[in-house]
Amino acid sequence: GLFISPERKSFLVSGIRSRMRKVGCQDYREYYNHLSGEHLQIREWSLLVDQLTVHETCFFRHESSLKLVEEVVIPSVFECRQSLNAWSVGCATGEESYSLAMLIDDYCAAQGGAQHFGVTGTDISLPSLKHAREGLYLDRRLQGIRTAFQDRYCLSETDSRFRISPDLRKRVCFSQFNLRDIEKAPFANLDLVFCQNLLIYYHRE
Repeated sequence: GLFISPERKSFLVSGIRSRMRKVGCQDYREYYNHLSGEHLQIREWSLLVDQLTVHETCFFRHESSLKLVEEVVIPSVFECRQSLNAWSVGCATGEESYSLAMLIDDYCAAQGGAQHFGVTGTDISLPSLKHAREGLYLDRRLQGIRTAFQDRYCLSETDSRFRISPDLRKRVCFSQFNLRDIEKAPFANLDLVFCQNLLIYYHRE
């Protein structure tokens, strides 16, 4: 389902050649045969897709979108019910999912904690999802997180890394999902679908 425009051919070639070097293939035909091998297909396709997608993200990326979520979406949902289910589509290494969880948890705490919520993060990249589940990040990632949220949700792990608190991590789950298979999405009753810098990978239709 990935769309890579002709002007980005060099990016495609670089990504494929990188995987070819990793598996020891000398030419495209050999790599194609390797990619088509039944016992390797799922794993190698996943690693190739991971190579060809951009995982650049950060906490509280695109402030205006998250301000809308915080000031409009979250209060309006909880006006109608006591629970909120959010889907972070194309979550990469999890920063977006945890940012949403921080905003929702902060609102719930301010209201006395009677509400319930869950955030589901999905991505096509298995290595990115592994990173997201661990919730471990370099300290430089703290830059986008409010001081109050740092104190509440970020625990120092080493001299250079921090981990998202267990209480928040248990509110967020991560799963592999290809948006091209949207009709198979096992989700229902979603209150928020957050989709940031993802549709650029798809044809408009």
